[in-house]
Amino acid sequence: MAVTASDIQAMPGLSGVATADAQWWIDIAPEYLDPDVYGTGSRADTVVQLWVAHQLTLASEQGAGAGGPVQSKRVGDVEVRYDTSAISATGDDLGQTQWGRRLRTLMRVTTAPLIPTSARTATSSV
Repeated sequence: MAVTASDIQAMPGLSGVATADAQWWIDIAPEYLDPDVYGTGSRADTVVQLWVAHQLTLASEQGAGAGGPVQSKRVGDVEVRYDTSAISATGDDLGQTQWGRRLRTLMRVTTAPLIPTSARTATSSV
């Protein structure tokens, strides 16, 4: 299944995204997401959906100030502090949206089981 704009618009909070905007991010996703790592199956579709949702969320928040997970809130005199350590620690912006954080988790799960070829051959007995 290829990801469609409708798939993106069906995600929580993204129903108002313009079809053309979603499709544009879907179309450029292969330039940023390595199919050698994620393949072409349902996991790859999930990666594309999360990445596109992340990009659209960032685009909608441009100029909104800091982002990321909320570190603390206060109601009296309204104050919100964001934990931006996830952003600077990783060198990317995935920590700024719920979709980016989910994508980062999936990326870890996807790549963690890979064992270098040298390690496989060194431990195999023939």
